[in-house]
Amino acid sequence: VNTAITVIGKPFGETLMNGFGLNMMLSMKSGLSLTTQTTATQHNKLTNEVLALNAEVDRMKLSPFDITNKNTFFGSIAYNLLPTFTTSKIFGVTPFLRTVSKSITSLSGKALADGPNTSYITTFGDCPALESIGAVGDIYCNPITTIDTSTISLSPEDPTYQNAINSQVTHNGSNDSYEIKDDSNLAKYITYCNSRTSPFGVADAGILSSLQTNNSVINALGYVPIIGDVVSILHATEDLSNLDWATGKKCVNDGREEWNNEFRYYQRYVEDQRLLEQMGAYEGSQNPVTAYEERYEKTHPLDNSPSGYLARVTGMTKDDANLVIALAGYSDFLENYDAGTRIAMEDTPVPTGQEIAATIKADLTPEFAKSSSEQRLIAHNQYIIYADVRNRSYAA
Repeated sequence: VNTAITVIGKPFGETLMNGFGLNMMLSMKSGLSLTTQTTATQHNKLTNEVLALNAEVDRMKLSPFDITNKNTFFGSIAYNLLPTFTTSKIFGVTPFLRTVSKSITSLSGKALADGPNTSYITTFGDCPALESIGAVGDIYCNPITTIDTSTISLSPEDPTYQNAINSQVTHNGSNDSYEIKDDSNLAKYITYCNSRTSPFGVADAGILSSLQTNNSVINALGYVPIIGDVVSILHATEDLSNLDWATGKKCVNDGREEWNNEFRYYQRYVEDQRLLEQMGAYEGSQNPVTAYEERYEKTHPLDNSPSGYLARVTGMTKDDANLVIALAGYSDFLENYDAGTRIAMEDTPVPTGQEIAATIKADLTPEFAKSSSEQRLIAHNQYIIYADVRNRSYAA
């Protein structure tokens, strides 16, 4: 059943909001990062301050009688009355006075709601997987994403910012542009954080696999010794060191030293490049982040087979995805199994072993004995004799 088509009523609203949350997660590609409760609250507070400033500008520029803008006096009343008109058949004095009072309050000042449960990004769900890496999610456990507000006033000329980014890029003299190094932490941040499709908080086997040294021991030795255990130990050690990439912990703006000294600059860099691209700064060239993503997709083409797609969105290996698909197919077979189509289940009596043996002996005529061994084998293969153990009990 396609839920997106069949769902109606309140479940439709739930599905719609869940989809909204998923879309917010995809906005990570524009430079946002996973967040904690503290950083989400800081982001919400800053957002409210900016909205208040924008509203103040509107009130300075527009007439208070302009009802087309919700930040003017009459506009605020009109916007607040809209829910009353759409939900109530009778409009009385009390709702009107309450609306006017609310409008005056909203226009008068600094009372901004920016604590928990005051907005979408400060309404947190119970999300054990996200909490295991220090992140928070919405009520549907879609990851909440924000910017790092500590970089708002960061200048592009800041030496610390420049040093953090310059070590991750290389200059291409042929077109006087900068390219992101394929093996840099910035590249990993873009690939495993911004472009991740599997759930955060779950160890993604594909990420662990892509970060493993590909048979480096064999390549170094030049031959293939009995090395399976050595490679397994090497990969296990690498997997342990790369686990924070696989779970997404590296992507969380949680105030840890690594984030403050390094990763917050990557978040800001991706954000800056997207903004510059939207403003037309790369009309004659290409956004370095986009260029890296396209280069990565060419060298790592997506596996869009059923098992490849399932592995990509769940974080399991492709072998495990194949197993899941096979189990689903088997379950579907059992669900739709019709025993009436099986010969053994019909009313026709099934011959006993003694009866089959007697039939075979009866076939051993002189003419049959003169036939080829292959013909005799075919004739005998129509009879299958087996011990009927279907009702055997192992309880004893």
